[in-house]
Parts: sequence; structure tokens; C-alpha cells
Amino acid sequence: IARLIAAGGAGQVRIGERGLAPADVAVLVRSHAQGARMRRALAAFGVGSVELSQASVFATEDAEELERVLLAIAEPARERRVKAALATAAMGRDAAALAALAADEAALLATLDAFARWRDTWLTRGFGVMLRQWMADDGVAARLLARTDGERRLTNLMHLAELLQQAAGGASPEVLLRTLATCRRDGAGGDAAQLRLESDRNLVQIVTIHRAKGLEYGVVFCPFLFDGHPGRADGGDMRAWHDDGGRLVLDYRRAAGDDAGIKARMRLERDAESLRLIYVALTRAVHRCYLVVGCYAAMRFGRPSYAEAGRSLLNWMVAGGGMDVESWREHKMTPAEIDARWRGLASASLLDGRPAMRLADLPDGGGEPLPPAREAGARPHALRPPVIAPGWSIGSFSALLSGAVHEQAARDHDARVLSTGEFGAPSAEPETAWAELPAAASADDDILRFPRGPAAGDCLHAVFERIDFTAPAGWEAAIAAALADHPQRPAAGVDAERLPRMLRRMLGDVLATPLLPDGAPVLRLETLANARRLVELAFHLPVPRLSAAGLNAWLAARGYGMPRLAFAELGGYLKGFVDLAFEHEGRYWVLDWKSNHLGDRPEDYAPDRLEAAMKAHGYHLQHLLYTVALHRHLGRSLPGYDYERHFGGVLYLFVRGVRPGWRVDGQPAGVFLHRAGSGVIAALDALLAGAGQAGVIA
Repeated sequence: IARLIAAGGAGQVRIGERGLAPADVAVLVRSHAQGARMRRALAAFGVGSVELSQASVFATEDAEELERVLLAIAEPARERRVKAALATAAMGRDAAALAALAADEAALLATLDAFARWRDTWLTRGFGVMLRQWMADDGVAARLLARTDGERRLTNLMHLAELLQQAAGGASPEVLLRTLATCRRDGAGGDAAQLRLESDRNLVQIVTIHRAKGLEYGVVFCPFLFDGHPGRADGGDMRAWHDDGGRLVLDYRRAAGDDAGIKARMRLERDAESLRLIYVALTRAVHRCYLVVGCYAAMRFGRPSYAEAGRSLLNWMVAGGGMDVESWREHKMTPAEIDARWRGLASASLLDGRPAMRLADLPDGGGEPLPPAREAGARPHALRPPVIAPGWSIGSFSALLSGAVHEQAARDHDARVLSTGEFGAPSAEPETAWAELPAAASADDDILRFPRGPAAGDCLHAVFERIDFTAPAGWEAAIAAALADHPQRPAAGVDAERLPRMLRRMLGDVLATPLLPDGAPVLRLETLANARRLVELAFHLPVPRLSAAGLNAWLAARGYGMPRLAFAELGGYLKGFVDLAFEHEGRYWVLDWKSNHLGDRPEDYAPDRLEAAMKAHGYHLQHLLYTVALHRHLGRSLPGYDYERHFGGVLYLFVRGVRPGWRVDGQPAGVFLHRAGSGVIAALDALLAGAGQAGVIA
């Protein structure tokens, strides 16, 4: 929005013969809370906005703060209430000022006297006179207008004052305060209490979709239509739904809360209302409409999940062909499939032979704020400080996948994986409890019964990190130490003493399994001495400039399926830890342990299932980054290093399915094997290095 308005001011974006103005732009939201978020975001970029909402002024923060002030004026001897009033935006005292006031008895008494005088005015001359006196004595209007949202705050304050003055009559302060509390609790007031415009200046309009019905705007932004959160009914104990005859039913029965049929009716009616609002929003723009579309990850059971995005009705409108809304909520379409439908819609949308739609990655939050408006006769004031580019930062695979740059994200250990069932890989119940296997399932010490989730992944990794593959006598001590450092929560009725036996059996299975396909040289980890392996190989790859759009395009061009990346542009280093790097018969390998539970049968760990899991969790990017790191390391440390001759490949072991007796079509179950071509690794090396600078700091 800031970019468009700046371009409109420069005459580069025009509507007819004039440049685009802020008032030509509307942001459509569903709630006052969403509108407030947009106002704050626009203000951060120097964009003025005005909100048109059906929300009640009694539901605002200003109503809550005015109540605190009036309570203090009504009881000026109560010091805590006075201090609470002083801490409001209207009275503007910060923590330091309140501390200084508490330490200065004379100043505190003077403040209490002021509140007592305002109470006397309220009792003798009425509410309206008292409020004007309070605002004048304490400089309330000037203080509020100095804020970036000052016009909105002052408008709300004056609106509240008017409504309370109308309600006051000859009421005592106590009665008026009860009236205010009731209005705040119930959001009462009718049309008269709807938020008013705080300014008629040339500003971006923030409008609720309900209020936008029948209106048109030059350029419309719909930033929240993508949301797949189902929401909830807000009728308290009452549930409103329509029967088969279309009659409205207001249901106060307790049993209604547990009635699946009533819940389904209510959900369907909420969906219908949401679709009506989406239609209204999409048809308000005259010239251009901006939408945020596609899939997003929400935290579920401590890890990112795309399930909520899969329920988005906006996605259903594009990707749900042949399905009704109820079927869409049950159907699990992958983010990649939904993304492909949006791209197909954009490429197929033509007007007079020219594209009518364009799909682009979301901006990363950067950009230039608008310069302050220059008004005739205005006093000079300081310019906004220049935008300082962020310093170099440290990212990781997990940070790239989730969009959250954080140093501690570098250790993966299955702690931030995505829900497998959402991408075509075998689904699993929330990984927070023990697995429940059929009666005919494997023995009590089978690793398939081991707890799941991030804590379990950390424990399994710790076991592999601590042991000597060739010395089974020391495995029990390593297992005990790993369980002590990463305790697991057993389910009710399950003997926790089975955990060490599960881990011991898993180690025997994984290390004894031939990891390469039939016909290839035999590679068993049980023969790998400590001197030929590096555990938790740390690396920092210099990355002068890396964007999500560039990396998405690079991966797609080479056929690596991935969730769409949306991280902020990274300049600095990519940090990571390779679980295991080892040498076998002159070749060097990358190995990563994965604790993901994909099922209980060999077929669940077959190559096609492993490929689905690799795509779903973004592991293809992970193993490519690990390959580049080891490639650079060997290039510096191994004389005569040649990728084609010395690099063996990457092995991702989904350890719950790796065991000697499980093979599928001549390949070991649970073992994902890949060796990228030298040209692919050279291209990724160049992409990461920017201007051709390659190097690794370990």
C-alpha cells in the first residue's frame, strides 16, 4: 500500500488522469481487531488510515481507559485507582513517572487533590462540565494527538463523552459508572455507538466487509480472506440454527452442545455466511483487488501444521472443484496441490488476450515508509529517520522452512516437522502419546510403540550420537543417559521400563540393516568405526543474500517437491548440524536420523512413502544444504577431492522402519537414498554464495 501511494504521488500509478490517492485504497477486514492490526501496520509505514466499522465504541480500549479515569475521579482517595487512571494513554504517565510520584508525598497529595476537585465539579455542575475541565487541566487532547493513532483515540473519547452525557441526566457518578460498565460488557449503544470517522482527510479506508456492502473502491486489499480458522459461535449458552423448514431456532438446551447434527448445521451456516462475505469482498474493487491466498502453517501440538489452511473456504473456491464445503473439510489436499490450482487459475485468467491475474510471493515486510505529508503553513519538523538495513543474521533449515529466523532453530531433531497426513504421506495421530497398535502388531519392545513427537526425536538422536556402533556393550549406558536427558511420558497402563528395550532393539536393527539396494556394495553401520565418522558436524555457510522466491524457483526448476518457502530475505549465515558424516570405502556420506512414525508395516516405509514424507517436511532442501556443507568441507580438507569420485550420497533413515527383514522391491525399508548431480550442487553452492564466494566455517 505504501508503495502504491508513493507511486501515485509521483504520477506513476494513475486512475484516469490523476495519480492514485490514499482515499482510492480500501482494506477490507472482518472485525475491529483486524482493522486495528492493519492501522498499526500502515502507521509503521507512515500511511494514514481511517476505519469504517460497525463495532461499538464501548468495545474499544478507550472505553476501558475512560472507565478507569472515571472510577478514580469518583473515589479520589483510593490511591491505586488514581495511579491506574494516570497510566492511561489519556493521562500519559509512564512507569518512571508513577514511581517518582509515589516517592514524592507532596506531589502525590497534589494529584489526589486534583482528582477530588474534578469529583466536586462532577457533583455540582454535571458530568459534561467535569469531563471538559479534566481534559483542559491535564492537557488530554494535546497528549492524544501527539500519538500516531491520536485522532482515532480522541474521536473515541469525545464520542464516549457524548454518549455518557446523554445517559447522565441527573444520575449520580455511581449510576453512570454502572451504565458504562454495562455498555462495555454488552457492547450496547446501537447505531449511535458505532465507531465514528476520526478524520475526513485523504486517508486509506479500513472497512469491515459488512459495512462495505454496496460500496466500491478503486483498489481493494483483502489481507485476511485466506484464514481457515473455523471460528466459534459467540452466543454464549444459546445456539442459533435453522431447521429443515428454514425456521430460526434459538436453542438453550445443554444437550445441543453435544449434538453432532446441530454442530454440523451451525458450522454449515457459518461457512455460508463466510462465503457471502468473501463474495462481497471480491466484488468491491473497481480497478484492482489484492488477495493473500494459498496455504500457511499454524502451530499444532508444538509443531507447524497445514491442516487449518486446508479448510480455508477461499482455497475451496479455487481447489475444491467437485466437492461441497463439508467434503472439503474432510478432504486433505496438499499445499503443493492447492498452490498448483492457484497458479493454474492465474495463468488461465485472461482479458482481451492479456493476463488478468498475477500470483506473487508475499513481501517480506521490508520497504520504504512514506515521507511525512507537507502541508501549507505547517511548522517544520524532523524527517523520519532513514531505514537502517538489518545486520547480518543467522538462519537454518528449520528457519527457512518456518519463516522464523532464529539461531536455536538449527538443531532439527524432528522438533518442527509438519503433519504428515496433510501432504499425501501416511497420516498419524497427534504425536504426543504412545502409539496404539493392533493386537496382532509386533512385540512389546518394538520401536513402533515408542512415544512420538519432538521429545522422542531428541531422545533417539541422543542415543545414536552417544554410542560406538561397533561396541554393543556400551549401548545400555548410552540409552540410560539419553532417557535421563530426554525423559518420555508413557501413557496410562504402559510400563516405562520397556523404553530401554525398545531403544536397544532399534539399535540392533538399524545398525545391522544393509542400507543400499540389492546389487550395490554392502554398507552396514555396525562395521563403521568411530574414526571414520563425524557426529553433529556443525557448519556456517556464508549467505550474502538469499530470498524465498529465488530458492523456491531454484528447487521447482530441479524437481524437488517442497512446501512453499516464505522466509524474510536472509543475509548472513546458514547454520546447521549434520547428524552424521562418515567415510565408507573411499566415499563420504551424509546421514540423518528421522524418528517420524509413518505406519506399522514395511509398505509404510517403502520408497514412495519416504518420498512423500521428504516432500511434506521439506527434507529435500535439508539434505541439499547438508550436501553443500560437506562438499565445501571436503574441498578444503581432502587433497584431490572430486565430488563425482568421493561423494557417496545422502541417507535419511526413518529408524522406526529400518530393520534387516524389511525390504520392499529390493530396497531397504525406511532408507531414503539420494545423490544429487554435481551440477545441481554446484548451482546451489553458487546460489548460496551470491557473487561466487564459497566457503565454510565449522
